[in-house]
Amino acid sequence: MGLDAVIFCNCVEAKKLKVPHPFPSLLYALKNGRPAIRSVDSAKIAKHVAWTELPPCKHEDMMVDGCSLGAAGGVEVIYKVLSSARKPPKTKFPILLNKVFYSGTHCMDFLTLTQIRKLDVEMKQLRKLKLTDLGFATSDVKWVTEIFGNLTRLVKVAQKVGKPIAF
Repeated sequence: MGLDAVIFCNCVEAKKLKVPHPFPSLLYALKNGRPAIRSVDSAKIAKHVAWTELPPCKHEDMMVDGCSLGAAGGVEVIYKVLSSARKPPKTKFPILLNKVFYSGTHCMDFLTLTQIRKLDVEMKQLRKLKLTDLGFATSDVKWVTEIFGNLTRLVKVAQKVGKPIAF
């Protein structure tokens, strides 16, 4: 298992669907951005699920972007290093530590647009630092750089489409 992050598209909100929803008055987006249906009727839920699998828009699985942020063990390494690097007078990373890398296997969590703006600031601070100076082993710098690059890309995409980053 590992930590995956996705951004659901805004096609429902922007009314950019290629295929109309079977129950448009029941369609809405969860707080994490995923399209959902307001119903407990199993037949309606089944039709909604079938609709999401068509796909109803140009995005596969109704996701505009997504990536792996690492295996559980790798996420633990990132957390430990960033935790030790935040001791004064060094930079603090509250969103990275408390909302992203606190666990290698969290799910149904998401970052709000406000939290994404704060994460953007943290990522900019992080890019100014040399990863080995933070405590990352030289052998780990390549994969950590890739993970941080993926997370930076997700921040930009989430801000562009106005949707949360979901885990």
